[in-house]
Amino acid sequence: MPVQRPAPTRERRHSDEQELLTGYLAAVAMRLDQRGIAVHETRATTLATGALTGWMALTPVRAGGRWAPIRLDWREDTGWSATLAPPAEQAAASGHDDRVPRYLPGKLVPAPTTVAHFVAALIADEAAPWASAIYRQPRRIDRRLLILRLSQFGLPEPW
Repeated sequence: MPVQRPAPTRERRHSDEQELLTGYLAAVAMRLDQRGIAVHETRATTLATGALTGWMALTPVRAGGRWAPIRLDWREDTGWSATLAPPAEQAAASGHDDRVPRYLPGKLVPAPTTVAHFVAALIADEAAPWASAIYRQPRRIDRRLLILRLSQFGLPEPW
C-alpha cells in the first residue's frame, strides 16, 4: 500500500525553491570565477509576493578607468541585470551616485555561461551592444517551467 506524503507547507516550498535558485547562482558564480571575475557575496530570497530573487556582489574589475559591474541581480519577473559604477575618482568628483543598470535581454534563466559572457562584455565595454540600457521584458514562462529550469543547477544532495 503506497504511503501518502503530507503536502509541502508554503514555507518548505519557498525554502526548496530558494535552494534551487542558490544552485543556479552558484553555477553563475563558478563561471564568473573561471573568467577571473570575483563574487564576494551571493544571496537568494523569496519576496513577500512569493517571487524568487537573488543577487551577487562583484569585486569591480576596471580596465582603463572604465565603468565596471559591481552587482548582478536576478528576479523571476525581470531576469538578469547588472549595476555599473563609475571609477572611484569620477564618482568622488560628481558627489552623487551615478550607478546605472544594464539588462541581459532574452531568456529568464539563461545558461550560467551566458551570464558570465554578459558580465565580461560589460567589463570590456560598458556600452556592449547586447547589454541593453533599456529594460525589455524577458519571455515569460510558467512557474513550473521556471522551477524545472532552476533545478538543472540544483545543489547536490549532502551525502
